[in-house]
Amino acid sequence: MKTKQKIYSYESDWYLQQGCLDPAHLIDCQVDLNAPEHFINAFAAYNQHQIARGEKWDCWPNWELCLTAFDPAIWFYHDELDEDALSQMKGWLDLAKLIHQHPSISLNGYTFSIKGAFGTTFSFDFSIDDQCWMKPGSMSAKHQAFELGTLPKHWLSTMAGIHHIQHSLGSYWTVPEHIEGIAGLQTCHTADEVFCFTPEHDNLPIALQSLILLCLDDTAIWVMKSEKDFYEQARAAWWNEHWPQGRPEDFECQYSKEEYQAIMQEWKNEAKMRIKKEMEGNE
Repeated sequence: MKTKQKIYSYESDWYLQQGCLDPAHLIDCQVDLNAPEHFINAFAAYNQHQIARGEKWDCWPNWELCLTAFDPAIWFYHDELDEDALSQMKGWLDLAKLIHQHPSISLNGYTFSIKGAFGTTFSFDFSIDDQCWMKPGSMSAKHQAFELGTLPKHWLSTMAGIHHIQHSLGSYWTVPEHIEGIAGLQTCHTADEVFCFTPEHDNLPIALQSLILLCLDDTAIWVMKSEKDFYEQARAAWWNEHWPQGRPEDFECQYSKEEYQAIMQEWKNEAKMRIKKEMEGNE
């Protein structure tokens, strides 16, 4: 039977008894604790003993998270938390440990910089308040616009781009050499140095951890993005074949919803087939 992970919350005296520093002396509450650089430090301060032992982080900050945009339901740990809150807490603890201890992950305010296993650097901003990641520099631009009173109502879509991350391969990148089978293939629909990566989990810290692990792996993420580009190539070829003069204004009347979904599935199948063909041809 699997034992449930326990979460603990200790006062300053307990840490002193363990030979650790008072967590309050390690956390600067005058800075913006919403910035990952600082809230990760708060988790580390309360898990000093676990860091020293090399064990799983299991201690929740006493009160500092009430200064952040974290869900109020998890500001404080107590015995009556529901399963959803406990799942979020465990997710944040695991994520904080990964970020704090991994040598290829660095933080500067709101901005993550991740060095992939094969040399690509990925970067993005992360916002607890907005519940998402976005292209680097977005949070700085948001704060500046807010101070000037020019922050758009829908600022994510107008200034940042929800769930966008930047990579160091540049625009119109070629598939990296370490990707077996499709290395060196040229993309056609990647004019920007960013791409969208939507969450793979409803639990925010788990979703962010999944993204970080993909960036660290630096392999699966390129296979997925290559398949997306091949999908766009298949779509463009289909449009050119069926509507060489451009899509008519009454296009939506030409096909039923079911027919159009079937067409989109054809593009997906074509993209997967191309990757498979390239890989088989390079074996």
